[in-house]
Amino acid sequence: MNPLGFRLTNVLIHALNCFLVYRLIGFIFKEKKVALLASFIFCILPIHGVTINHIVGRCDLLQYFFLLLASLNLAYYLEENKRSKFTLSLLFFTAALFSREVAITYPLRVIIICLCYLRDIRKILLVSLPYFVMSLLYFILRLIAYPIVTHGTFLPLSFEEFARWAAHSVELTIRFVFPWSAQAALLSASDLNIHFTDLLIVLLGIFIIGILFLKKTKLKYRKEFIFGWLWILVSILPLFVLEGIIEKLGSYFSEYLLYFSSIGFAVVFSAAVLNLNKYFQRLFVIVFTLYYISLAVYTNSFWKSERDLVDRVRTLERSDRYVAGMQMLMKYEDNEEKIKKIIRETDNPSVKSIWLKRIGLIARQTKNYDKAIEYFKEAVRLSPSNAEACNALAIAYFEIGKAKEGMAWLKKSLAVNSEDAETYRLLGEVFYNHNDYPVAISYFKKAVYYDPDNVESLQHLVISYFLNHEKGNYLELIDFIGKKSGEIIPTVRFVALELFRHGDFQNTAYLLEKTKILFPKDTEMLTLLARAYALLGQDEKALEVQKDIQAVIPLRHE
Repeated sequence: MNPLGFRLTNVLIHALNCFLVYRLIGFIFKEKKVALLASFIFCILPIHGVTINHIVGRCDLLQYFFLLLASLNLAYYLEENKRSKFTLSLLFFTAALFSREVAITYPLRVIIICLCYLRDIRKILLVSLPYFVMSLLYFILRLIAYPIVTHGTFLPLSFEEFARWAAHSVELTIRFVFPWSAQAALLSASDLNIHFTDLLIVLLGIFIIGILFLKKTKLKYRKEFIFGWLWILVSILPLFVLEGIIEKLGSYFSEYLLYFSSIGFAVVFSAAVLNLNKYFQRLFVIVFTLYYISLAVYTNSFWKSERDLVDRVRTLERSDRYVAGMQMLMKYEDNEEKIKKIIRETDNPSVKSIWLKRIGLIARQTKNYDKAIEYFKEAVRLSPSNAEACNALAIAYFEIGKAKEGMAWLKKSLAVNSEDAETYRLLGEVFYNHNDYPVAISYFKKAVYYDPDNVESLQHLVISYFLNHEKGNYLELIDFIGKKSGEIIPTVRFVALELFRHGDFQNTAYLLEKTKILFPKDTEMLTLLARAYALLGQDEKALEVQKDIQAVIPLRHE
C-alpha cells in the first residue's frame, strides 16, 4: 500500500493547525509579529515528525485541530461575548475528546485563555466549569464502558513519584530545542557521556537569571511570555500518569506528547526573540530555522523505506533496539554467523525453523542450492507448519530444474496452510510458465482472494487473461492495480513487455493503444508499440508512432 496519501493528509492537517495557531495567538494578543513567528516555529519543529509521519498520528492531529478551533472560538466569546462562539467551542471540545481522550486535560488550558481576558476568579471558574463537567462526564462514561483502571493509573503523590515526573518533564521539555534525533545522532557520533538533564538545569538557571535581569528593564511581550510558560506547564501535568506509556514508547516516539505543548514553546521563543534588537532577531530566526529544518530533513530521510526506518530504530532507539536488530537480520542483513548463533542459543523449534529458513534464503541467493535445500528441509522438520519454508524449498527445486519436487513441496505447503496467498501465486507462476493459462488464472485468483494487496499476483492475473483471450474488464483491473501500488504505468509496462515476450503482438498493441495517454513521452513504451505495429504489418501506424518518438527525442544531424 502506498503511504503517500496518508502522510499527505497528515501534513495538510498539520498545516491547518499551524494556521489556527497563527489565528489564535494573533487574536488573543493582537501582535502579528508574535503570531507569525510562533506559528512558523510551531510548523517546523522537528518533534512533530513522529505525529505527522505515523498514520496513527492522525487521531492526535485531529484532536489538536479541534482543540485549536475550540480555543479560537472561546477567545472570540471572551472578547465579543457571543454565546454561539461558546457553544461552538464546547462542540469542538467534544469532537476532540472523541478523537483522542487525552483532550480531557483541556479545561486547564481554558483557564489560561480566560486569564488573558478576565481577572475575576469567579467568572473564570464559571466559563471553565462546562469544560470540566464534560471532561468528568466523559471520564465516568469511559470507565463504565471500558473499566481499564489498573494499579499505577493513579499514582501516590510521594516525593519519589513527583521527582520521577519532574525528570520526565525536564527530559521532554528539552526536546523543543534539542530533539531526540539530535541527541541520538550526537551520542552515536561520539563517546561523550553527556547528561542532558544536568545541561537543561544549567540552561534554565541562566534563563531565570536573564528573566530577573529583564524584569528590571522593559519586557515588551510579558503577557505572551507568561502565557507560553503556563501552556507548557499545563501540558506536562498529564505526564504524571503517563510514566508507563513514556517508558514503553521510548525516547523518540514519546515526542508525540509534545505536539500541543509546543505551542507554548513557540510563543515563549517568539516573545524572547522579539525582545532582542533587530540584528539579533534576524540571527536567531535564521539560525533556528536552518537548525530545525536540517533536523526535520534528517529525521524524515529515514522514512524512505522500511529498511532505513528499521535501521534507524536499531541505531538510535533504546527500547526497541533488539527487536529492530532482529528485523534487520531477518530481512536485510546476510550475516550467517549471527543467525547461526541465534539458532544455537534458542531451544524453541519454531524460532529455529524461522531462522533456518532465513539462512537457507542466503544460501539460495549465492546459488548454493544443496545447502539451501538442507536448511529448508531442517526448517520444515522442526516446524511442519512453516509454509514459508515449504515455499522457499519449492522455489529452490524449481531453480535447479526439479519441477516435480518443487510442485510436491508447494502442495505440502497448501496442506499446511490452505489459505496461503504466496503458495497460490507460486503455483500460478508454474502453470503460467508452462502456458497453461486457465489453471494459472485459477491460482492467481485464489492468491488475490487471500491477499488483495499483492500487486504481483494481480499483474500476472491480467497477463494470463490476455494470453487466454479473456480481455474482459482488464482496463478496470489495471486501474485497480494502479490504485493498490500507487502507480498505473509500471503495471502497464510490465504487462505489455510480458505480452510482447510471449509473441502476443496483437494484445500488446491493443493494451498500449488504450493506455497511450499515460506515457506520451515514454520512448520505451512508444518504441514497443511501434515494434508491435511493425510485426503485425501495420506499417502506417508504426510510422506515426515513430514520429511521436522523434518529437520527444529530436534526431541529431551532424
